[in-house]
Amino acid sequence: MAVHKRAFGSVTGRTPAPSVQPHVLLSIITFVLVVAALWSAQVLLIPLVFAALAVCGLEPLHRRLVKWHVPRALSAALIVISVVAALAGSGWGLRKQTTAFMNQLPVLTQRLRDAIRDGQGAFGSTVQPVQQAANDL
Repeated sequence: MAVHKRAFGSVTGRTPAPSVQPHVLLSIITFVLVVAALWSAQVLLIPLVFAALAVCGLEPLHRRLVKWHVPRALSAALIVISVVAALAGSGWGLRKQTTAFMNQLPVLTQRLRDAIRDGQGAFGSTVQPVQQAANDL
């Protein structure tokens, strides 16, 4: 059986639409679905990733404590207590800076709104002093 191919666009005068390979289309759809699934699962995945990083970072300390003949459970408890104490101490040490920032937040947001409204954007307040200094030179 002979198959006759027509010349490119000879009958209708139009060029045929490019054909998309099914595996390319399937790959694009799969990629979009994976990105959508990861985006919706970020509330769960971000803490899990941080936990995995913490485990990888704290494992050498745990191994060293066990090597010093500290029981495994006590070693794990000491590490958890130390991490919680370090986080609490950091929060306590930054309380003044956090309070000062929170008190200035309404003023900063108003400045940002004014800069956006005036068309300066986020870099307007940074570029103007540098440009003024360059002009003064």
